[in-house]
Amino acid sequence: MAKTPDVLVVDQDSAARAEMAKSLRAAGFSVGAEAAFGMESLATAREVSPDVIMVHVEEPSSRPLQTAEALANAMPGTPLVIYSTLTDADSVRRAMLSGARDYLSLPVRAQELARSLHIVLEQEERRRMRSSGQMAEVPGYATIVTVFGAKGGVGKTTLSINLAPALVRETGQSVVICDLDTSFGDVTTLLDMPSEHTLADAVQNIDFLNRSNIKDFLVRHPSGVNILPCPPSPADWTNISPQSVRHVIRCLAETHDYVILDTPGAFNEIVAVGLEVASLVLMVTSLDMASIKDTIVALDLLRSWSFPEEKLKIAINHSSQSNGIKPEDLSTALSHEIFWQIPHDRAVSVSNQMGQPVVVAKPGSRVSQNVTELARLLAGVRKESNKGLMRRLLRV
Repeated sequence: MAKTPDVLVVDQDSAARAEMAKSLRAAGFSVGAEAAFGMESLATAREVSPDVIMVHVEEPSSRPLQTAEALANAMPGTPLVIYSTLTDADSVRRAMLSGARDYLSLPVRAQELARSLHIVLEQEERRRMRSSGQMAEVPGYATIVTVFGAKGGVGKTTLSINLAPALVRETGQSVVICDLDTSFGDVTTLLDMPSEHTLADAVQNIDFLNRSNIKDFLVRHPSGVNILPCPPSPADWTNISPQSVRHVIRCLAETHDYVILDTPGAFNEIVAVGLEVASLVLMVTSLDMASIKDTIVALDLLRSWSFPEEKLKIAINHSSQSNGIKPEDLSTALSHEIFWQIPHDRAVSVSNQMGQPVVVAKPGSRVSQNVTELARLLAGVRKESNKGLMRRLLRV
């Protein structure tokens, strides 16, 4: 939007209104007006025509929720956001039923506040475009999983090349791996696949690249996974801009259900793009001291960028190799929950030597079952029990 979005703050308590107004200005928004509940808020909203309305809800919640619903009905084209200290599911549900587009739990950080309002504004803009026929052919958009780690040699690429076929097998949906390793990418090497076309070729055609022709630059693995290999030489990256990489990723995301971005063990502009566009970041580390130190530094850097921590999922590779450091110790050191632990399994090195993902070559191995469960978790797929399968078969 060209202008700073105007926000109407609705709260019965004038001091609380002033506090939220201060937070909104700190987050880069303009406070167009403040109002109490009831008719005052409706009259004010009609008068100032805000871009967003924020309503404070606490117990007893009937009056603020009644006000929120009246505002949502009176101004359906204006996103409404509720903020509250109430975090139980029933409170959130009643808020959303009243017409809220988002629900913020207090206290709320400036970055979280700004992100919420920008999201609801973008959603409303897309809704308006759809209703006016300007978005008649909107493509789908993938879940982008960026596999990232502050240190090389922790198993990022091995995780990428196994997570991708596991997603294909468990979901039946389309998956592509984009090798963003700016040093020496190993995706095609580990999968024993040719690199007839690479990311560099796609970038050379960037002015014409779209979701219709991006497939011309992909190679298809027998597992059903598509691959966009990295350039053959690190020197080729000098001609590849972050903006070009962003466009390539967008084309991949518009043509696949899942995009796996395999990144190097370093921070650079290309990795920054991979982190920025990610729906979810699998941050891979091991339990050796060097990896832990680098992961702490990387997390601190991401926090300084106000990177959304809810997107960051810590995955420990070779978690069963004991050196005295336990996963819970790592969680404490990182001040971040451990999302996943991948066991050490010799089947991985055997499969890598064969040029096959371990989930394909040795599906019964511990690590294959572990990565398959990870794929199910990311995709929201539940494993059907034998009992459930028999019931379904008997019904047929």
